[in-house]
Amino acid sequence: MAVNAIGQSDPLPLDKSFIARNEGDVPEAPGRPEAYDWDRTFIDLTWNKPLNDGGCAIEGYIIQMKVKGTTSWRECTKITRDINKGRADELTDQEYYFFRIVAWNAAGQSEPGPPSDAIQARPRYLAPKILTPLKDVNVKAGNNYTIDVEYIGSPDPNVDWYVDGSPLVSDERITVSAIAPITTFHIVNCKRSDTGDIVIKLVNESGSDKGGFYFNILDVPGPPTGPIEFEDIDSNSVTISWKPPKDNGGSEITGYVIEKKDLDHAGGWVPAVNYVAPNIRTQKVPRLLEGNRYEFRVFAVNAQGRGAPTTSDEAMPQAQFDVPGKPGRPFAVDADKNFIKIGWKPPTNNGGSQITGYDVERRDLLGGRWITITSKQVSGTDYKDTQVEDGHQYEYKVRAYNAAGGGPHSDPMHSALIPLL
Repeated sequence: MAVNAIGQSDPLPLDKSFIARNEGDVPEAPGRPEAYDWDRTFIDLTWNKPLNDGGCAIEGYIIQMKVKGTTSWRECTKITRDINKGRADELTDQEYYFFRIVAWNAAGQSEPGPPSDAIQARPRYLAPKILTPLKDVNVKAGNNYTIDVEYIGSPDPNVDWYVDGSPLVSDERITVSAIAPITTFHIVNCKRSDTGDIVIKLVNESGSDKGGFYFNILDVPGPPTGPIEFEDIDSNSVTISWKPPKDNGGSEITGYVIEKKDLDHAGGWVPAVNYVAPNIRTQKVPRLLEGNRYEFRVFAVNAQGRGAPTTSDEAMPQAQFDVPGKPGRPFAVDADKNFIKIGWKPPTNNGGSQITGYDVERRDLLGGRWITITSKQVSGTDYKDTQVEDGHQYEYKVRAYNAAGGGPHSDPMHSALIPLL
């Protein structure tokens, strides 16, 4: 503004504003460093130069570093020219480091720039190798499972997971990830169908490696393999057979359970046989009502519990054979004062089943009643009675047996043929 004896003029506005400052100032902070080369003992870094040099030419940079897990920064490299790259050396193999950059000029040092991500000192070219020991795994159905696998390799290898030869990919239950040096497999709500051979493959330009483990989900067994066969049927029992389940649920079968249902009495399923040994797959189901219709179902059992059943067709307990007909009338073969030997002819009808034996009954004609004189069945068609008394007359009758039971008695032996002793 101008001034005279009358006073001051209005001020004249300038075309632009100015900042009052020293002739030179420190630079702004450089950008975040990134690694472009490395090996076991060094890491080469590059970064963006400051956007503002402070009015003085940048004379160099300082690389600061700190070990991962520590809090203190220290100077590791000083660069004495305006070049935005440098090497941090004398590093420890496999250690992780953070780096940041400070620019400096004639006015002094800038604020440190933003730190890098953690960078590992490691070989630049290294074939991949899985470091974590891998062992077979058993997991109960419904549980979650996570495994972290450590590996090495440079450049960072491609990591792929497979189950039974097919790629294992992330979905709503499964997560597969790889951020060097860890690859992770995580699965929730495990199912029996998740069981399989899991393989991890690592590949980079220097080589490859792979490892694996068996991932076994423990669950109840599958149903026994049908159909259920009827091996034998009689008047009050049915013998059934089955085959083992195709899937044992990931652990050994410890036994089988059989249930029955009476279809003619509108009843539900009830226990029939509470335990059948795991190596037995043919079982007689007893205590059935002849003429009623039944269904049967068989469950396999393992350490996790009882699986789903296999159900049979219906079956009706009934005798498969008739009892034999009556044998021929007994006749005397030989006699003396202390024995009588009798014989007879077998029944003309065996009832459809082989004759298994005979029992013999005797009566004293002096007023006795019929008594069975054989302690066990006679296999042939003759019998020697040694429990006789001198001067007595006896008559005899016999009965044949087969799988269905005992048939009718023969006609009694004619007493006139019995000698008086």
